[in-house]
Amino acid sequence: MKKTSVTICITGAGTATALSVIKGIRQQNEFAVRVVACDHNDNVSGHYMSDVFYKIPTATKPTFLKALLHIVKKEHVQLLIPIVDYEFETIAAAKAQFTKLGCTVILSDLPAIKICIDKFKTMRLFDSLGLPRPKSYSLREVKKIHPSYPLFIKPSLFGRATIDAYKIADKTDLQYYLKKIPHPIIQEFIVGHEITIDVLNDFKGKFVNALARERIETKSGLSIKGVVLNDPHLTASVKHISESLPIIGPANIQCFKRGKQYIFSEVNPRFSGAHAFSIAAGLNSIHLLLKLYTGQTVKTNALHFKTGLRVIRYWEEIFVDTKNRPYQAGYTLIKE
Repeated sequence: MKKTSVTICITGAGTATALSVIKGIRQQNEFAVRVVACDHNDNVSGHYMSDVFYKIPTATKPTFLKALLHIVKKEHVQLLIPIVDYEFETIAAAKAQFTKLGCTVILSDLPAIKICIDKFKTMRLFDSLGLPRPKSYSLREVKKIHPSYPLFIKPSLFGRATIDAYKIADKTDLQYYLKKIPHPIIQEFIVGHEITIDVLNDFKGKFVNALARERIETKSGLSIKGVVLNDPHLTASVKHISESLPIIGPANIQCFKRGKQYIFSEVNPRFSGAHAFSIAAGLNSIHLLLKLYTGQTVKTNALHFKTGLRVIRYWEEIFVDTKNRPYQAGYTLIKE
């Protein structure tokens, strides 16, 4: 039986997130997927893990959108999966332009994006849903009170991984980082189990499924050790969040478990950097999206998650010879 062919474009080809999505594509056999990857740097692993690669400007450049539309048109891209947070507003605002080219953008609409990238708006969302979240202060608010230490500070806009995210031990720390971080959000420091939930909604924003995992160890904001959890109450909460925005396609929601309470901290409207872990545990979101895109019914009760499954991540090398041919460890040619 001939497989349905789909061309997918993935941005941010140098990120662990993009590589996780590519792994998810390669680990399914139902669809013949052609992967077009792009990044502002051509010396990235995604360059060699994809079928076609383009170097494009960063999202801060005025030529970014034009370059991405050109790739979609030239390569007849059917699905576009943005990975880098800084691209989201530009791409979400231009969804209609991609639609005219026959391309479906796997990204939430602009109003939802604006809530997710602004941490103060995210806190208000949690409040509106009656969900616990960290006590949070703006620069003006924290100067008027005497907060209890330790605190936690990070950018309120476009926060990414652990960039400019710090534990604040005392007032001296606070004054130092307030000068260092523009537009900060200052929060109570939560001591508890750190949890990420990979969520998938359909193209209309209806919840499909979710998989939670505890982040046992992280490096630079990326989970390198974790374990799969199963809590129906947590699943119900993330369903409520994802449909309220609504999320279209993938998202990852972060929270802390303190005692029996879940305290929600972030919603990222994209695949997570450890999506490969969720794939191994039974939630291959990119495969399910391909099913939804081709009009198939996804039976979520048929998914069986491997509760208790653990992951331990490690580096894997790609070697590129003088003819620009990529090899993996063991010197196996990846592609001609």
